[in-house]
Amino acid sequence: PVWNTLDAPVEGYTNFLWVAISAFIITVGLNLFDTATMIGIAAGLASIEITRRYAIRFFGCSPLIALLPCVLLAVSGPMATWASSGMETSIFGMMLCAACYFFTGYWRSSHRHELIFAFMLILLASLLRPEGVMVFCLFIGMSVVFAYDRFGVTLRDHLLPLALYLIPFALYFAWRMSFFGDPLPNTFYAKTGGGFDQYLRGVAYAGSFFIFYVLPLVFPLALFIWKVPFPRWQGDTTLTNLFTLLRDYTHFVIPLVITGVYTAYIVYVGGDYMAMYRFFVPVLPLIYLFAAPAMTTLWPMVKETQGSRNLAYACLALAFIGVGIHSTPIEEGLFPKPTRQHGHYRGVQTERWHVARLSLIGQYFNDQKTDTSDSLATRAIGAIGYYADMQIHDLTGLADPIIARKEIEGMGKGWAGHEKMDLDYSFRRRPTFVMFDRNLVAEPVG
Repeated sequence: PVWNTLDAPVEGYTNFLWVAISAFIITVGLNLFDTATMIGIAAGLASIEITRRYAIRFFGCSPLIALLPCVLLAVSGPMATWASSGMETSIFGMMLCAACYFFTGYWRSSHRHELIFAFMLILLASLLRPEGVMVFCLFIGMSVVFAYDRFGVTLRDHLLPLALYLIPFALYFAWRMSFFGDPLPNTFYAKTGGGFDQYLRGVAYAGSFFIFYVLPLVFPLALFIWKVPFPRWQGDTTLTNLFTLLRDYTHFVIPLVITGVYTAYIVYVGGDYMAMYRFFVPVLPLIYLFAAPAMTTLWPMVKETQGSRNLAYACLALAFIGVGIHSTPIEEGLFPKPTRQHGHYRGVQTERWHVARLSLIGQYFNDQKTDTSDSLATRAIGAIGYYADMQIHDLTGLADPIIARKEIEGMGKGWAGHEKMDLDYSFRRRPTFVMFDRNLVAEPVG
């Protein structure tokens, strides 16, 4: 796995297993775009089904109420957009969701085979994206907390699952270090390195996501809080009792912890520029999952009077409309475009426009090259690199370790992944072509 055949290897991708799967698809002669899209859609549907099973098994929801988070996922633009994108986002989210399901199953039933399934799934997730390693560490930390009074038994249960994760991942990591020489993908170094401004951009990214796709759930959740008085904890306040409480509510704690830490990680790296909040898609099922237990508790109360039923139906309708409206052309007339990312429905159209335009430009450069050693320096390395089929010098450093490690002032104020440049270095590489602009106009530019 190299970026340019004439250059040293660089890990210019964040998704090793998806690259391997894509290479296999090409090798066996299947259409890469159609097959990758079908895999992503299947993974998105699987995430919805896992969410339904989680709600029924662990929250005790009826099959009808368990459909509530499924419908929220079905109408949410982020889920549909990235399931059909051909990228690894959807299958990574499915692996994460399934791992949480089996990990919770182990702590609710003590069946070791579920723990094995959880760690094998999180291994696949770790090979798909580095964030899988973070979730693996969270699993270990939560196991330590939950096993406070039966550590010996829990440790024995964890030995085989840990081996099934650590041995293959250690071999993979050793190969990565020997081949690329870095503990993290080059893309991480290219997109991070800022301080306060980077975190501020991440806060804005996370905040706008929660406003657009989580805030609509406040209506049924507010009704739930208003109708249900929360019991006070009358028991012992010792640390042991706290651990007991956490273990009794593992089905709540596990998705909450993963969502919280994952959100903090997104803030730390400064968010993303692509449409429909791509970074939050893997934890979207874990967020919408909580609509099911809220409605399970609330439903017997709202059946008491016609007024309560009407209020519940109105809150649910507002939740579905509030989540789904951003996936329609109507959103343009109601909401401002989010800063520093392509946005919602308009953002998806922008992404499609970019792909079509950059594919055309890549085909143009393919026609212009005279030799396979010809090179192009550009900031748009994806579709252009694929269709141009020549050596690509990445001006922003995603596939160039020199630029990726460059320190710049104001890191975090621009578009994520598009801030670092070193034109002196790039021109010293003497590219055959330099693409200064990547816009298309109807007439030649003077």
